[in-house]
Amino acid sequence: MVMVLRAAATVEPEHTSSQHACVLPGECLISPHSKLMRFAPPSATAKPPCPPQPNCQTISTTSSPRLTMAFKNEVVSDADIDRYKLPFQKGEGRWWTRDAERDYYLWGGLSGNPAYDTEQRGWFYLYINKEIHTFLIQPGMFSQSLKDNPYIVRWKHLLRIIPDPTSADNQEFLVSVLKEALSIYGLQGEQRKWPISIQVYFDF
Repeated sequence: MVMVLRAAATVEPEHTSSQHACVLPGECLISPHSKLMRFAPPSATAKPPCPPQPNCQTISTTSSPRLTMAFKNEVVSDADIDRYKLPFQKGEGRWWTRDAERDYYLWGGLSGNPAYDTEQRGWFYLYINKEIHTFLIQPGMFSQSLKDNPYIVRWKHLLRIIPDPTSADNQEFLVSVLKEALSIYGLQGEQRKWPISIQVYFDF
């Protein structure tokens, strides 16, 4: 499955960073966005970054300006809570991953407590073309320390899409946008400067 990552026309001055779009299943997407954890990651040792592949495109930027992808992690406005009827309290500073140009957004995260639950699941809600699609994902191996740079996030299996895709092409499109959004969502969907980078892997 070939993923197409879009870059917005705007640029932001910020520190040196790089983004990698590896189009083969199981390879990585690297996002400059990062955030602090509120829960422990799944207990496993993360794999090293993806090796160079012939079909892996690298987008590198130095110093400023830096190209930004269409999706961004940002705080949901009260107006958008009303507009999209989101289940958030106004003023509580909830984050989402949004592509304002295409009118797409994603929010969600891991459910379950790793201290008590044998399994965790990622529940994500992706708004595309005025419809909400729910994705249930099995997480893979995450880095074990927030001091890791880059920090590794791995999504292992796509377990379910609700409602069911209408066709194979529709499923391919939905999954490609999901991966694009999750590559920016990173760890918890908030924009932080530490760790400097997050590598997001997909095994599906």
